[in-house]
Amino acid sequence: MSSKPDPSIRRVASATDLEALVGVYVTGESPEQYWVDSHGLFEFPSEAEARHVVSDPYYQQFLPDVDWSKTVIHKRKVYPEYSSNPAVLWKLIENTSTKHGPLSVVKKLGRWWASFGNSSTREARSAGVAICLAALNVVGIAVEIDHDRIDAELGHRTGALDDDDSQTNSGSPL
Repeated sequence: MSSKPDPSIRRVASATDLEALVGVYVTGESPEQYWVDSHGLFEFPSEAEARHVVSDPYYQQFLPDVDWSKTVIHKRKVYPEYSSNPAVLWKLIENTSTKHGPLSVVKKLGRWWASFGNSSTREARSAGVAICLAALNVVGIAVEIDHDRIDAELGHRTGALDDDDSQTNSGSPL
């Protein structure tokens, strides 16, 4: 018996990873790109501007106790927050429903279950994550997810979807 992981299953440990998969395989959207420095985490529209600004002595005064000679510039790609932003999630639902059939969402025993068309259902602790998993499932992307880490990350996002039971409309397809 082998304990090697299945390479066809994508492992997701953060909402950012989940949203990147949705962006690449479901919506085909291009991510927002920017560059950040390793010390201050300031954002720049280009690598050239980041390098120019980081070498500026005036800029370096913002973090005076930093060894600027060891600064590294990183490229960041950010996809829309499909799992937590209602407006972005709705666009995902509209586009995926048009291509693969209507979305069905049900909440049972504190878990959300979602599917598009006749595909199998996927479950999660939040509606947004369940819908993202269902969208990936309908395009053939198998995902193994760390729900605890994603829930912790989503709980700290501003404007994250609220899954309060008092506002739930269980059993209704969207």
